[in-house]
Amino acid sequence: MTDPGTQNRIRMEAARRDIKANPDMVARTAIERNDVDNPFAQNILKEQAAKRDIKAGMDARAAIERNDVDHPGTRNSISLQTAKRDINAGMARIALERNAVNNPRTQNSIRQQAAELEAP
Repeated sequence: MTDPGTQNRIRMEAARRDIKANPDMVARTAIERNDVDNPFAQNILKEQAAKRDIKAGMDARAAIERNDVDHPGTRNSISLQTAKRDINAGMARIALERNAVNNPRTQNSIRQQAAELEAP
């Protein structure tokens, strides 16, 4: 394969396979092992690995740090989803702090959701 686009897709899919197959593999290792050099693809892989860790019960802050998630929008999205998970599990009071939610709009959205769940 000589087409750069095809090569990038193959590398990304190989890294995605590694992340899915091994729960201990962090995004950085999969990216390096498969020579994924496209920044957009790297961001997708970091997000995927962080979400995998969150599904396994990890809090957002740890999953973001473990997988080097550096895109602000992705970090915010992961924090929001994880905080909502914690709120639905009855942990509304600590959801913001535990999941490192720093965006004021996101904080307000989570507080509103928590209030709705706690209302009689």
